[in-house]
Parts: sequence; structure tokens; C-alpha cells
Amino acid sequence: MSYEDGLLVEARAMLADLAQDLEDIRALNAEVLTTAAAELEEDAARDEERARRARRGELGPDWRRLQERIDRGETSLGAIAQGLDDSWEAQEVRTHTIDNLAASADGWRLPDPDADEPEIDIAHSSRPSPADLPAQARAAMAAVAATTARLQAAQQRLRELPVPDPG
Repeated sequence: MSYEDGLLVEARAMLADLAQDLEDIRALNAEVLTTAAAELEEDAARDEERARRARRGELGPDWRRLQERIDRGETSLGAIAQGLDDSWEAQEVRTHTIDNLAASADGWRLPDPDADEPEIDIAHSSRPSPADLPAQARAAMAAVAATTARLQAAQQRLRELPVPDPG
């Protein structure tokens, strides 16, 4: 086998590896999209239940008034949560929600598998711990990291291939 034939065989093997990696990424992407769609459906069902309870006044008068405005298209949950709705009832709901979240977050601690410290404080963490993510998200992150490592290794091998002098 000539030197050029060997390079061609090696390049074809790398391309096959990259094609397999791309197929793996596509499969993971499809799985993540399927999971996301299911989660969106669950979120929609929870939101509809919250809206029903708000309309009946079960969540208090502020939520009832806000839900009426949501139903009329004057505001949205996103606008309320992001502070874009500056109505009195939206401010009250945000304050109450923040107070409830802060109270429920007190004392939340989970082990951090990547740190020397035995646990982390979720309430004061700037980003979620991998332990907080769903199993599928952790698996997808690991697969992407492994694929990225394989792609980087393939790039390095390509850089190291000797290029014959055309002259």
C-alpha cells in the first residue's frame, strides 16, 4: 500500500467515525426533543390547572385578577415573572413567589460529585448542579462531551497527518 493509499484509508476511517458521531448526536437530539415535547405538554397541563384555580379564586384575589388579564391577552405569565407587568397584583404575586421560593430553598443541599466539598448550597449556587438535572439531560451532556472529545481527537490526528510536498 502506498503512502497516499494509507492516508486515504486513515481519512476514510476518520470520516466514518465522524459520521457515526453525527448519527449519535442526531439520535440524542431526537430523544431530547421528544422529552422536551412531553415536558411541554406536562407544563401546559399544569398551567391550565393553575389557570382554573386562579379563575376560581383559589390562589387569591391577585391571581384571579391576573388570570382575567391573561385571559383577555393583556399580560402573560412570562411578563408577570420577568417583571414586565408592573401592575400592583403582578408585583404582589412576584413578591409572594420570591418569598415562598426563598423559604423553601432554605437548607436545600445536595452532594456535589465534582467537588472536594461534601455538599453545595443550591439556594446560593450560581448554576444548577448536574445532580439537579434529569437523567436524560445528564446522559445527553455526557454523550456530547464524549463526542466532542472524539471530534477533537480526530481533528488532532488530521493536523498530525504528514502532507506530502506537491513540488
